[in-house]
Amino acid sequence: RDNGFLNEPDVTVFVQDAFKPNASIETVPGYFRYEQWPIPSNRDRSRILFPTANHSLSPHPSNTTTSQWKDIQYRAATGSQTGWWWNEPAEDQRPLDALTDTVLSFETETFTTSVEMLGFVEVSLIVKTTAKSAHWIVRLEDVSPEGPVKLIVGGMFNGCFRNGNDAPEWIVPNEEFVISGSLRFGTWTFEKDHRLRVGINNAAMAMGWPTPYQMTTSLVVNVQHSWIKVPFVTPPIHPIVPEFTKQRYTTPPDSGGAIASRGFDYNHQLPTVTTFSRQGTHGEFKWSTGYLSNTYNQRLIAPFNIEIFRCDDEFPEHASWEAHGLYMVVTGITPTTPNDTVVPESGESLFLRDVLTQIEKEFSISDTQVATEMDFPNVNLNNHRWFILEAKVVVNSTIDTFEVAVERVLRENGETRRISSIKRTYNRIFH
Repeated sequence: RDNGFLNEPDVTVFVQDAFKPNASIETVPGYFRYEQWPIPSNRDRSRILFPTANHSLSPHPSNTTTSQWKDIQYRAATGSQTGWWWNEPAEDQRPLDALTDTVLSFETETFTTSVEMLGFVEVSLIVKTTAKSAHWIVRLEDVSPEGPVKLIVGGMFNGCFRNGNDAPEWIVPNEEFVISGSLRFGTWTFEKDHRLRVGINNAAMAMGWPTPYQMTTSLVVNVQHSWIKVPFVTPPIHPIVPEFTKQRYTTPPDSGGAIASRGFDYNHQLPTVTTFSRQGTHGEFKWSTGYLSNTYNQRLIAPFNIEIFRCDDEFPEHASWEAHGLYMVVTGITPTTPNDTVVPESGESLFLRDVLTQIEKEFSISDTQVATEMDFPNVNLNNHRWFILEAKVVVNSTIDTFEVAVERVLRENGETRRISSIKRTYNRIFH
């Protein structure tokens, strides 16, 4: 059946309105619209901006005849403000940008009118380093007149791949070269009186594994070959909003209804907890979350996850990542299952609510969520069949290797049924 899909424009984009940095934001302001791709030349307002010695971004190459080098001190345990991955909500970037010996920042003048950005930010930077491997992290930000700094898009460049992904080679210390490429795709609306900032440093803790050598990197400014190209666009006069964005999606009765009928409908997303702590030169980044649901064939499922990343400015080669996942399944829970008052023949009781609360504490999630908000039956697990599958992954690095350990444990009704584990050591190459 011809539904007209093939006649639609090339792409559908979500154009973000400006908003203050908020790592826990649930609804991002903006709107969907159809777009031609690439953007038509009569609406393409891309600008090339050049970093200067006074930390500005100039639309023109500097008239200075002598280039200048700006140094960056590498600190492995920094950059947590960028979060776990690009394009996810991130916190205020001011604490990171304030590390002026670790981050180079360059800014435009304030915008005199609202300006829209849509596409890939391109970069070309002349750099050098005192080590044989290094990363360069480039962040594009919105600086509001009130102070908060919003991360828009970013990218990470491994200097060992400066000649392409199929031709890696170690960096020659103190030899200058060009890193070039695109940041992540992004959209944004810069409001009047805001400024555009570019931040450049060498670590994004938790997002990218730190390189193992203490070092100083440098960026050359006041030259025409170090630049950032920003894809500004003129919005269409009459934007076409896709029909599917005008109505809320609802589950058809013959699909979601059938699933819900197998058990009473309960879904509870536990809070995602993200913390960063620093003691001296040591940093730790922790992320944890969980979920409860019993809409699956009269079974309660409860997955939990926690990840911890650790590294140290003085010993960047010794970093670690630990991930712990737990998946709990309890059978025989129906819409009419009451809170258990029946004592099993053993005379022992093990209540679901107590077990889940203990798991939440172990996974660093608020210990009040299950105990006070759980509205499905607090069954006695000794009257049910239940399983817990746990998986733990630990990765440690040295200056030459990555050491990986994986362990999986299956438990049934509290008894261990199976354990499997592996350990591997891999050479650290071009990192």
